[in-house]
Amino acid sequence: DFSGSYPIGCKKIKNKFEVTTMMNMMDGGLRAKEMAIYELCGDANDINTEVAKYRSVTQKDVMDAAKQLFLKSNTSTLYYKKKGE
Repeated sequence: DFSGSYPIGCKKIKNKFEVTTMMNMMDGGLRAKEMAIYELCGDANDINTEVAKYRSVTQKDVMDAAKQLFLKSNTSTLYYKKKGE
């Protein structure tokens, strides 16, 4: 159960994402690359709302996604033996 650690860890991750995004926007080449990627995905203006989208993610959103993704049916098990066994 990660519910107790989520708020602190999530805030740290969101802050790091925002700082990294803002620093990248100061570099003209990276900014142009990001805008081109957003344009290819549909709308270059989405670059202006990216940080707000990350900031809007809640603990419930993360837990709901985890419940859908981390299922026993989605796992693989690898068994390995020592050489000669």
